[in-house]
Amino acid sequence: MIYARVVALVVATAICLGVGISVALRRARSIVWSLLATAFVSVLLMAIAAISSARSMFISEHDIAMLTPMLAICGVFGAFVGAAVALPMIGDLRRVQRAADAVGSGIEHRPVVVSRRDEIAGVAHSIDRMVARLATLERERSVLLSSISHDLRSPLAALQASVEAVRDGVAPDPDRYLAAMERHVAAMGMLIDDLFLHSRLAVGAVPMAADLLDVGELVHQSAEMIRPVAVARNVEVTVDAPPCSLVGDAPQLGRVIRNLLDNAVRHAAASGGSGRVIVSVVMSLTDITVRVRDSGSGFPTEFRPKAFEPFTRADPARDRNTGTAGLGLSIAREIVCAHHGSIEILPGRGGHLVVTLPRSSR
Repeated sequence: MIYARVVALVVATAICLGVGISVALRRARSIVWSLLATAFVSVLLMAIAAISSARSMFISEHDIAMLTPMLAICGVFGAFVGAAVALPMIGDLRRVQRAADAVGSGIEHRPVVVSRRDEIAGVAHSIDRMVARLATLERERSVLLSSISHDLRSPLAALQASVEAVRDGVAPDPDRYLAAMERHVAAMGMLIDDLFLHSRLAVGAVPMAADLLDVGELVHQSAEMIRPVAVARNVEVTVDAPPCSLVGDAPQLGRVIRNLLDNAVRHAAASGGSGRVIVSVVMSLTDITVRVRDSGSGFPTEFRPKAFEPFTRADPARDRNTGTAGLGLSIAREIVCAHHGSIEILPGRGGHLVVTLPRSSR
């Protein structure tokens, strides 16, 4: 009975101290004080248990006399160990805090150096990765704004000049000027539409249908749509696409094929003379591969790693006569990735793009 009372007293004391200390630790301003308080509470509970046992005649006075200095030594040693553990931790946490404050203030970030392998090191590495990602997004934002302004500046300048010429009555052929103005407006509209579509695809805001479709039929339809442009540019389009089905979004995949064909026709025509574009479709048990090859100069080696990034072009001049705003391949990649497929540029003579789509992954 006495033993049960001692145990109950120690347990009740531990619960009260635990609740009080937990509330105090939540409001503590330093990890050092938290660890010191934890060590102090542990020794205090041991002392309470020893005193309660002594009063209940479980421990002799001689044992209490021996136990008291041992508890005091344990308390001092516990405080020392707590401080030794907390001080390096605080130093690393302050480095992490300074790094976070620097990012928030726009100061150039330097990697957080911590000599640890625990959760604090994980937080430091996460901050480094976050800052690297933010820097990448900032560069992409700068490229996006400069590219949009560049692609809009030329048609806007030409449109303004045409409007002034027609308004002042100095245009020798107003109808031709109006036709040119219409083309510039259409080009700006296409740029804005592509930019809007790319931004929605990048965040997954464009739902992809899951319908049974024939890729061979999509390729033939896309080739027929692009053929008038190819004939006007003296480019022959050859299609080898047997019927093969998969589950996906027919309009979006058709957009991908048309983008690739349009890109191939432009590069084949730019090579001079008569060009050629070959489209082939190969089906296996698990996926379908669409290959688009042209007789043009191909993709430069240094351009291939960034070919699918938005607003990137192989020609630095960004002339609209040799290409669009540089969103076609980026949009194609986003659509293909949304279908759990892949798109890549293969090395070799001429342009060679390969799209691989799983047949039943959606």
